[in-house]
Amino acid sequence: LENHHVATCFRTARQSDDHNIFDELEKKAYKHTRRVIIECIISTDMKNHFTMVAEIEKTNSLASDHKEATAMNLMMHAADIGSLLGPAPHTLEWTDRVMSEFDEQARKCREAGASVPAHMADLGSEGKRAKLQVDFIDYIVTPLWKLLEAKDQKNVGPLLGMLAEARANFKRIAREGGDGEGK
Repeated sequence: LENHHVATCFRTARQSDDHNIFDELEKKAYKHTRRVIIECIISTDMKNHFTMVAEIEKTNSLASDHKEATAMNLMMHAADIGSLLGPAPHTLEWTDRVMSEFDEQARKCREAGASVPAHMADLGSEGKRAKLQVDFIDYIVTPLWKLLEAKDQKNVGPLLGMLAEARANFKRIAREGGDGEGK
């Protein structure tokens, strides 16, 4: 999916002069800009999440020689998974969109005779959908955003407050919605 996003980014830029933000760049600057954009988009792939978080926790690599690239990749990934750090109506809307996408992907897997990824299987009840969001907040979103908070508590702290509210809301829905195991 990320490779598709990279291709779409550069295809869109080439479609018209109005969209081509690269048109005026010299060849060396274009190559650098292209590399940075590709790295940032690829960093949103969830398969890199735990490695990225562990590396930053272990080495504090935001202070390393690769500070700029690491910080940009971290910010892009944080934004990609950050839909739960907003007002409740926003988080619920994005959750519905993601759950619809998961339902569609699960359907396609079943049609192709492939196994359905565990996090996409059996999301028929509101409780199970909400439980998935609680787990996503606990194991994916919070650890990454805590790293950002360590660098910028003033700006990130309030966002983590909204994330805590979203978690409490999803936990309530999981209890009330059934099959959410009330965890």
